[in-house]
Amino acid sequence: MVLQKIWCVVNPSTPHDELLANLDYACTQVGCSQIQLGGSCFYPNTYLHHASFATNLYYQRMGRPLLPLRLTDHYCHFA
Repeated sequence: MVLQKIWCVVNPSTPHDELLANLDYACTQVGCSQIQLGGSCFYPNTYLHHASFATNLYYQRMGRPLLPLRLTDHYCHFA
C-alpha cells in the first residue's frame, strides 16, 4: 500500500473562537513548540497558519484518520 501525501489544513471560514479552541486542543495533544516565538514555523504569525500547522501535526500523529479526532467536522480540508 502506497501512502499518499495528505495534509489536514484549516478551513479559512472556521469561526475565530472555534479556531482558537481547536488550536489549543491540538497543541495540548501533540505539542506546538515549532509555532512558538523562535520556532521554525512561527512565521507567518497568524492564528490561521498556526492552527493549520497544529491541526496537521495532530492529524499525522493520530494516524491520519478520515475525520479529525475531536475537532469539528468542517474544520479540516484535506489537501
